[in-house]
Amino acid sequence: MQDIFKRQIPDHTDIFRKSKILILGCGGLGTNLCFMLAKSGIGTIKIVDYDNVEYSNLNRQIYRPTDVGKYKVDAFKEICDEFLPFADISVENIKITENSIDELTEGYDIVLEALDDEYAKSLVLEHFIGTDKKLISVSGIGGVKKLDMKIKKMNNIVVCGDFETKTDIGLYYPNVMMAASTQAIIALNWLLEENNGR
Repeated sequence: MQDIFKRQIPDHTDIFRKSKILILGCGGLGTNLCFMLAKSGIGTIKIVDYDNVEYSNLNRQIYRPTDVGKYKVDAFKEICDEFLPFADISVENIKITENSIDELTEGYDIVLEALDDEYAKSLVLEHFIGTDKKLISVSGIGGVKKLDMKIKKMNNIVVCGDFETKTDIGLYYPNVMMAASTQAIIALNWLLEENNGR
């Protein structure tokens, strides 16, 4: 299994293997983020959601047609067990609320916001303001036109996206993937910077 990471820098892989990341949302951003981070060597990943797989998810989310109707986290755990057995990936079927968010986000090096519900996104952002918990969020990934990707950092919070487009102009895999890739790269570099600063 260690040969999976032999093209990476060993010191980096050692840091990633010891890291714990939480992904809020098991959709287009979340499923792709999980794959990218696990394949980069992140040792422990948890992904939470409460939704079901629909046919309209299949154009940008890592699910199979046979998963339609299942809880997203249950279907995705099966996929992870098959494709990512080298990572410790757990799931939880739970809705993010004011009552659940504090306990949910405790104990992780970085939390990745991968939600499409505006209320939940705002709730997460507000929860992290003024804390030392690290959050990477997304704002604006709609449409088929190439994203004008921007990155804004505010202490412990990083937000990426074009900060303009809405989902009502369509959700397409390339832009969803670009946003997920940006989140993943920010997370990996943040982990390396934090480790080098110790």
